[in-house]
Amino acid sequence: QSLIIMATNLKLVAALFIVFVVATNSTCKKPCTKTEYAFNLNAKAYIDADSINVGDTVWLDINESTNLIDNLSNNSIDFSGDSNLSTVLSIIEYLGNTQSRGAINDFTFILIKGQLVPSGINPDLLKEYKFDEVGGRYLFKVALIPNRKGVYRIALSNAANVFQGNNNC
Repeated sequence: QSLIIMATNLKLVAALFIVFVVATNSTCKKPCTKTEYAFNLNAKAYIDADSINVGDTVWLDINESTNLIDNLSNNSIDFSGDSNLSTVLSIIEYLGNTQSRGAINDFTFILIKGQLVPSGINPDLLKEYKFDEVGGRYLFKVALIPNRKGVYRIALSNAANVFQGNNNC
């Protein structure tokens, strides 16, 4: 008799497993489509004088609408509510004709608008910043103050894995 009960329980477990698999795989889900965009955001860089000395301030400023023009389609894309629109700031020092080094630590940073994104990726070369979204605008402003003399290149570039907040893909 216990063999019959065990066989009945095994059939019940198998039947419940099949119902579970069918139920979880047949729920209505929207298809996940990955959409790619290419945007240009204009950054302003300015200083208080016509040259930069140790201790002077270089300002980097971005103030863009959350409605961005896609370079691929030329359509306006409402990117408001985005969870991580950001940029990467990198600084290198030229050490001659063919050599350079990451020089982010040669500068003091004062962040006015935006948020520093913690990253362990090449900390001598770059910092990643997320833009603030305020009143339909993306805002970023940082002061860079050189701590030593040198020939530097400062660049803003794309951050990896930027996605719209309402798109889980």
